[in-house]
Amino acid sequence: MATLKDIKGDQIRYLDEDPVVQGIAGGTWSSGGNLNAATSEGGGSGTQTDALNVGGTPYPQTNEKYNGTAWTTFTNLNTQRTKNSLTGTSTSAITAAGSTPATPGPGNVNVCESWNGSAWTEVADLNTPRYHYGMSASGTNTATITFGGANGLTAPVNYAQTESWNGTAWTEVNDMNTTRTGLAGMGISTSALGVGGWLITGPTGGPIYANTESWNGTSWSEVNDLNSGRTNLAGSSGTATDGIVFGGSLPGATAITEYWNGTSWTEVADLATAQNQIKGAGSGSSSALAWGGGSAPQTASQEWTTAPTNSLALQEGMMWFNSTSQTLKGYGTAAGIPAATWASGGNLNTARDGVIGGSTGTQDAALVMSAWSPALPGITTATESYDGLVWTTLPATVNQGRRDGGSTGTTTSAIFFNGRHPTSYPTGSAFTESYNGTSWTEVNDTNVSTLRVGRAGTVSAALKFGGGPPYQVATETWDGTSWTSVNNMNTARTGMGSTGLQTAALSIAGEISTPPYRTTIVESWDGTSWTEISDINTARNFNAASGTQSSALTFGGNIPPYTGITEYWNGSSWTEINDMSTGRGELGGTGSSSAGLAIAGNTTPGAVALTEEFTATAAVTTFTTS
Repeated sequence: MATLKDIKGDQIRYLDEDPVVQGIAGGTWSSGGNLNAATSEGGGSGTQTDALNVGGTPYPQTNEKYNGTAWTTFTNLNTQRTKNSLTGTSTSAITAAGSTPATPGPGNVNVCESWNGSAWTEVADLNTPRYHYGMSASGTNTATITFGGANGLTAPVNYAQTESWNGTAWTEVNDMNTTRTGLAGMGISTSALGVGGWLITGPTGGPIYANTESWNGTSWSEVNDLNSGRTNLAGSSGTATDGIVFGGSLPGATAITEYWNGTSWTEVADLATAQNQIKGAGSGSSSALAWGGGSAPQTASQEWTTAPTNSLALQEGMMWFNSTSQTLKGYGTAAGIPAATWASGGNLNTARDGVIGGSTGTQDAALVMSAWSPALPGITTATESYDGLVWTTLPATVNQGRRDGGSTGTTTSAIFFNGRHPTSYPTGSAFTESYNGTSWTEVNDTNVSTLRVGRAGTVSAALKFGGGPPYQVATETWDGTSWTSVNNMNTARTGMGSTGLQTAALSIAGEISTPPYRTTIVESWDGTSWTEISDINTARNFNAASGTQSSALTFGGNIPPYTGITEYWNGSSWTEINDMSTGRGELGGTGSSSAGLAIAGNTTPGAVALTEEFTATAAVTTFTTS
């Protein structure tokens, strides 16, 4: 039962309606005006009240524009097409490339057309014909970029190429890091994002990506992944630092909407209807428009809005008496995660412990690799992937079976490093292997051989630190090719929880060399050096972690005995919240602070195959009055 002491409010307000969650967290989708003709794929751009639908399926498609209430038809393209992208407004836009039934492949059209508010005019062709590529959705008809894409299905060619448009000609500039198609684009020609997508390997497709890359006007760099990797992501709204993506394929159609704050992705309210190949428009995260989509094209549109700024906003610790419903209510508890629960997920196919850092990804798109299995007994080389429901054993196995290794990446692109190999015990190994979604390949070793290492970052910008025995302080960075030694941690340790990016990471608790061998120490990495910050509440080792440098979880570990204690980091302090159902150590952890995943591990009587999913959502508590 909730009690008043759970709420940190210091006054009770009297209101006739409840306050609302403001901003992106309180955003909702509602019905907009229907199109005159069903549509899918094609190009969409503009804002919620000034949107364009150009090209698409079925072919030929009638162009339409939206004024915030209704759709009206307008001038068709000179070269009709589908799978094209678009950027601009109702008075100034450009569309590029795409596919027409008359072209083989399909998909080798490189024709571009410019819209001046009254007519379409053919302009200089794109250098590389393609379809299902990204475009800087907030660009203009005189300054935009295109990126990624593909050409053909039976003998597909996938692209990483980026081309820049200056109003006169297209120029090839630096490629993306990950070749893919079916991705979303947000931003302008000098500051953009490329999000999600997949690699077409034939008529039935290929690996789906959660990768996000940021464009600074010169080159692409990998940043935090989507929580849910997907393709057919034409639905997006925003800039390189503030936007949302919605819908897409997992591979099945999804309603998931994710918000980008310039650093990380957060899942927010879903679309009313799951849809792939959906079209989208919008200049930011506060308002957007989604329409059409699907293998059977649709006419429906949906509008995304956030709570008005003049409404009373819910805030941590707020209490009020709703005079309409005659109820006393409060919002939130300490720690900023008012309602946090662990629930059972799908079991691994192979029980294992010694997972530690040998897991990566998100709550519904995770990867776990080599560890110790009692079923053998010994080291398993099996790789398993998780889709949010079930684990699947993949054909690919690691080349050097080991436990207690580290990893970063996604279900289709990852690295696995260090760990205890039978020939390297007890000091650990320096092995590094790279995974491309199909197979594992040995690449350059780490500089220091170790195990039970901390890890953070992405597949091309990783960080490893600590480990042992002997207890380590060494830190190394990975640039996609080789490891480089950088500044050491302050406290030597192994078996710690770890999470974050190559430039912003946390090392949480772990095992130290002096009794009782467990610590509460937390260190923060800023890309250059380590700094000790606020300790966790419960000393432990062999714990797991998820999240970012400013919002993280640590869970499980050894006290002893095995524990399920979970603590939340809000960027300044740690607060204990709901425990895992099954306490365990040497477990894997991945995901975010609001959607974490606890994988396998060791408990009495031994290794387990358990997966638990952590979910945190803001909640209003209603109190009984008398």
